[in-house]
Amino acid sequence: MNIRESYLNGIRPADLKIVDVHAHIGNSAGCHMPLESSDEGIQRMESLGISAMCASHLTAIGGDVSVGNKELFDMCDQYPGKVYGKVFYDPRCPEISLEDIEKYRNHHAFIGVKIHPRESFTYLSDDSYRPLWEYAEKNKLIVTCHTWESEPMNTPELFFDICGKYTSMKVILAHCGGTYAGYEICYRLVKEFTNVYIDMNGFIYSCQWIEQAVERFNGVDRIVFGTDQFFNDPRTSIGRVVLSTLSDDEKRRILYYNFASICDKFEL
Repeated sequence: MNIRESYLNGIRPADLKIVDVHAHIGNSAGCHMPLESSDEGIQRMESLGISAMCASHLTAIGGDVSVGNKELFDMCDQYPGKVYGKVFYDPRCPEISLEDIEKYRNHHAFIGVKIHPRESFTYLSDDSYRPLWEYAEKNKLIVTCHTWESEPMNTPELFFDICGKYTSMKVILAHCGGTYAGYEICYRLVKEFTNVYIDMNGFIYSCQWIEQAVERFNGVDRIVFGTDQFFNDPRTSIGRVVLSTLSDDEKRRILYYNFASICDKFEL
């Protein structure tokens, strides 16, 4: 049986590798995480065959940067090989944020940096992001950015200038721009810049987006798997991939191998 047939028969292929590149832990005053405890979240993740998640911390996103980043990597230590961390960079306190990146960059679970311009109340084009771009460029880091076309502070359109200047860092466009207009912008970015990737989370409104995106991108190489757990139920995102009409090879690349090709924490 192929992957789709296996899932339709209630069987998860034992050799199917899955890494979730878009997850969150913790809480903040303005952003409640509805799901259970961390233990329960990890158990659910494992029950679905997700071997690891790459997370940022809501306390850091909510403004308490160092506290949130520390709690994140404490959790990485608590669940080694299961939880990997993205240090949150807040443009309102660039020095503190860069200190945190430097502090955790050699941690066994560090996989990159997360930014969220809307939650930081700072346009992606603002000069306060420049220290991050320069640091990420120098150290060839992966930077994940919340993107949503209808939110002016983090519309993906702003990445054309950024990616044109900084070509050594890798950029993951979380939610792929969020709206249909955002998808179109992200398609253009991926075609123009070889260091740009999109995560598939956020496409809950377009039932055949996976197939359409592969056709537009002329392949799956720049699509990575993300669920936005513990906000969202990861089963929805898994189903969109495994029950799609893509080939098994394409599904495996989206679910694991595309991200493993740019992140040395995961074996190819």
